[in-house]
Amino acid sequence: MDTETQLIVGAVTNLTSLSQMIADLDDSSYTQESVALPGSTVGKHVRHLLEHFTQLLSALPLEMPTVNYAARKRNQDIETTVQGGVDGVDDMLRELDNCADHIHFGEWTIDKAVRVVDIMPDGQEAVFMSTLGRELWFCSHHTVHHVAIITTLLHEMGISTSAGLAYAPSTAKYQEQQQQQQQQSNITNEEK
Repeated sequence: MDTETQLIVGAVTNLTSLSQMIADLDDSSYTQESVALPGSTVGKHVRHLLEHFTQLLSALPLEMPTVNYAARKRNQDIETTVQGGVDGVDDMLRELDNCADHIHFGEWTIDKAVRVVDIMPDGQEAVFMSTLGRELWFCSHHTVHHVAIITTLLHEMGISTSAGLAYAPSTAKYQEQQQQQQQQSNITNEEK
């Protein structure tokens, strides 16, 4: 699978899994504040990660896209209702499909230059140059990070989830290699 396809498929897979994870929650669980992470809720993390995708994908039609991650809209419907979160994911899946079409038809490439604006630790705005591919990867990896936090919040509430999505691809690959080595070691030991 080529890199362009992997970027889109990875993001779609992560967001689809997120939607499945939150779909069965009620609004009370979705907005319940964490004891371990005060102020943190499932809904706030869903909103946060979706808005990073929104900032990126909404800027792409411009000749020189400027992606300002600090200027997110902070959509309260996504943050406060499960249906808002599921709808937000569905909207983003459609936007990713649209992005894939632009890439497929050669209108955009993963090397498309984008200007990234964000806030530095001192509170000052900074501008960086990046690419569409790098920022898609960032948004997808950022999703994994926040799903790990969401998984922790759900476990805090006594709601079990699949932990698979809560690992970065490099961690999942490493764990798979370790498991294979352990299985091989067990087979070797059994043969003795």
